Amino acid sequence: MHEYSIVRSLLRQVQEIARSNGGGAIETIRLALGEFSGVECTLVELAFRDLAPEKIGRQAKLEIQRIPLEAKCENCQQNIIITNYQFCCPQCNSQQVRITSGDEITIIDIELREVGVNA
Repeated sequence: MHEYSIVRSLLRQVQEIARSNGGGAIETIRLALGEFSGVECTLVELAFRDLAPEKIGRQAKLEIQRIPLEAKCENCQQNIIITNYQFCCPQCNSQQVRITSGDEITIIDIELREVGVNA
């Protein structure tokens, strides 16, 4: 399960972002996870539950936004949503498609609670 190493890296990045923004407690991490990223959403959530308490605290929540697999046909320039991993343009039947989104793992934002503020 490479999701554990991905979550470890995510938590290191989040800790650094929190430090550079005053060191507040991390409340929520919003993550964009592409359908074609090669990462299982459920396994990311499991790894986060296992690793987050020791790294950033028990109060932190992870919200995952699933990003659909989208592409652009290089032949007819049509923007398309790829379903069932069929990399073929429905407009012109070309297989010359370029992925434009859906393969990413990106931190959307992080909510921090100011130091000394009670929730």
